[in-house]
Amino acid sequence: MTAFYSPFTPYLNTNYVPTNIDRAQILELLREPEVEVAKLNAEIAHLQSELDQLEAQHDGLEQAIFDHYQLLSPFRRLPDDILQEIFLRCLPEKHNALMSTTEAPLLLGRVCSRWRGLAFHTPRLWATLHIPLPVPPTQSGLPYSMPTDMYNELCRDFDERFKLHCDAIHDWLTRSGSCALSISLNPMDISSSSKNHEYIRAYFNILLHFSRRWRSLELTIPTGDNSVILASIPARDLPMLEFLHLKFSRRVSHEEGWLKSGMLSTRSLRVLQLAQFPFKFSSIERISLASRTSSLVM
Repeated sequence: MTAFYSPFTPYLNTNYVPTNIDRAQILELLREPEVEVAKLNAEIAHLQSELDQLEAQHDGLEQAIFDHYQLLSPFRRLPDDILQEIFLRCLPEKHNALMSTTEAPLLLGRVCSRWRGLAFHTPRLWATLHIPLPVPPTQSGLPYSMPTDMYNELCRDFDERFKLHCDAIHDWLTRSGSCALSISLNPMDISSSSKNHEYIRAYFNILLHFSRRWRSLELTIPTGDNSVILASIPARDLPMLEFLHLKFSRRVSHEEGWLKSGMLSTRSLRVLQLAQFPFKFSSIERISLASRTSSLVM
């Protein structure tokens, strides 16, 4: 059946109300086209099944062709030393590398096993690092009062993640081999709690392990014991330090040792930038004379 002819065609899409005789006639007229529609539906289903099979075969072959063309990618033929140079060009230029899987160098290790192995064995990729500091949970910082047991669980979870973070920082810097390091760390001295000082101390302990390879260092100096530790680093432990940017808390005191700090007087220092330094400028001039070529910026 290619067309359906009906004496009721003129009444379609009108307000016509069929009589009982017309209703019986209409039902009789529809029997044959309904059978035809059922046959067409079956044929369409059969053809759709064949089409689905053909599309599956097509997609499988197309994927196989694509996968084989990937074997011909020019990148696969690049020697390791060229790839390493490309990797180094992926590092950020305006700031130290971030500990993010969406940026180099961590992103490079997610491409394939070869890239991951090569990236992990390219020390210069890991010679720059900005250390992000997680904010420890405090009851005062929560939007509502939390039950003690829930808060303690939150603190335990933070401590576990903090330890993993410290391990990741140590592993990162260890991969840098013997390269000179560029590091930035800006802890916010927003709380005087002993726990917060412990967190900051843990980061400083890691960095101090690599102090002989510091080349560029940007630090926000906290108050108290952590400030004393940094001020007491002897100049002999900083043989490669050339660029130093320190931001001080207004609460830093004379007792913390910055007027005799080896960090400020190491002879390798070329650029010294100080923000909110709590002492007289003349005292810094005397300190900086130990490094004849340093440039002092307040």
